[in-house]
Amino acid sequence: MVNYFSEGNQEMYASIGDLSKDGEAVFENGKYHIAEYQVIPIEKALECALLFWDSQEKPNNIQWEEL
Repeated sequence: MVNYFSEGNQEMYASIGDLSKDGEAVFENGKYHIAEYQVIPIEKALECALLFWDSQEKPNNIQWEEL
């Protein structure tokens, strides 16, 4: 999962992966819980991070949902 928060948190988004997935993904021994459909492949997450690094804007290589 990737999150995007604009400066001042005026815009907040979470990644959208596979919308057909239902349920919850749990990480770090139950410390973090997210919707399964928000999980994206690591390759997409890394590409997203690089695009953000270059532009400081919300990357367009993945789908987003507004929080």
